[in-house]
Amino acid sequence: MNDVPIAHRGEIVLRPLDADDLRLYRALRLRALQDAPKAFGSSFEEESTYPDEVFARRLTQANGNIFFGAFKDGELVGTAGVYRHERRSEQHRGTMVGVYVARQARGLRLATALVQKIIDHAEEHFVVLDAKVVATNESAKRIYHALGFRTYGVEPKSFVVAGEYLDEELIAIDFSDPAWAAGRVAKP
Repeated sequence: MNDVPIAHRGEIVLRPLDADDLRLYRALRLRALQDAPKAFGSSFEEESTYPDEVFARRLTQANGNIFFGAFKDGELVGTAGVYRHERRSEQHRGTMVGVYVARQARGLRLATALVQKIIDHAEEHFVVLDAKVVATNESAKRIYHALGFRTYGVEPKSFVVAGEYLDEELIAIDFSDPAWAAGRVAKP
């Protein structure tokens, strides 16, 4: 991160989102889908028809699931979440989703701070944290890899946006890997 930690920038607050944040979350999510349609496996057209209950479920904190929000001067400007896999045989895994920072808040390293919050949370709740990132999204990949994610595969033509097929890199952190623990000790 840069020289001024997020926690010391008076106007920036990072915290878990809850049911009281539903309207703010829904508005930012829909804006994200319009602003960056190639970054998400969903679309504005699809999610804008969802009832509030769908968005509220995403904000339910249980079983290791959580969504963090970044607020700048009281406005929700960034999100990142993690969900536990549902199958019993996969419940040791969490998937990071919904990483987005609004245009007016870019350059503040909020994406890095949000992803780090997810990693810190996931390390307490899961053995593996996985995610997908569009293969051409170099800025997101730089953040994820700098924070410890490693690519383990590519899903070709994972989804299509406006007639363009997009590959996604499959990335993960294995918290049980001794290399992860060694890297965490070496980090400031």
